[in-house]
Amino acid sequence: MPAVLWGLIVGLLLINGITIVLLIAQYSLNVRQRAELARQRAEVEALQAQRETLLQHAAEGTMSPLRVIPPTAPGAFAGVKERDLSGRYRWIDGLNERGTIVLNPDHTFAIEDGSVNPAYRWKLTPDQLILEFNRITAFYTNIESPGIYLGARSDRRSQRLEKVE
Repeated sequence: MPAVLWGLIVGLLLINGITIVLLIAQYSLNVRQRAELARQRAEVEALQAQRETLLQHAAEGTMSPLRVIPPTAPGAFAGVKERDLSGRYRWIDGLNERGTIVLNPDHTFAIEDGSVNPAYRWKLTPDQLILEFNRITAFYTNIESPGIYLGARSDRRSQRLEKVE
């Protein structure tokens, strides 16, 4: 009988040890989740304060022009090769056709007349095609079909490029 008692005691000690380990692991997880929740609450408060400031500026008429980077479709341009981008494109700004943009292999581009402004640069990432003008940046984040790219400028105006050649 004492062996059975000792076996029962050892079994209970093992179960208690496992329970303590599980409780410590759960406590650690709870601490991490509380920290993440506090970080998210602080972020929400900061965004609400930013929203209130923007609403106040809008009501006062003192709002500066907003520069926005539109959301990207992850990997939308992953299959596009840089060598395939060079060429002439119809450039549509909003509903207005603005003329022609020529993307050069050296990552510069020209508008209409063919003269290259060194400030005009283009860049390809797996998520988007970016055209940097002097004051505005155009982010093409969607591919409608090969050679037709859709996006928006940093001042929220829609953009479209259609490859001509």
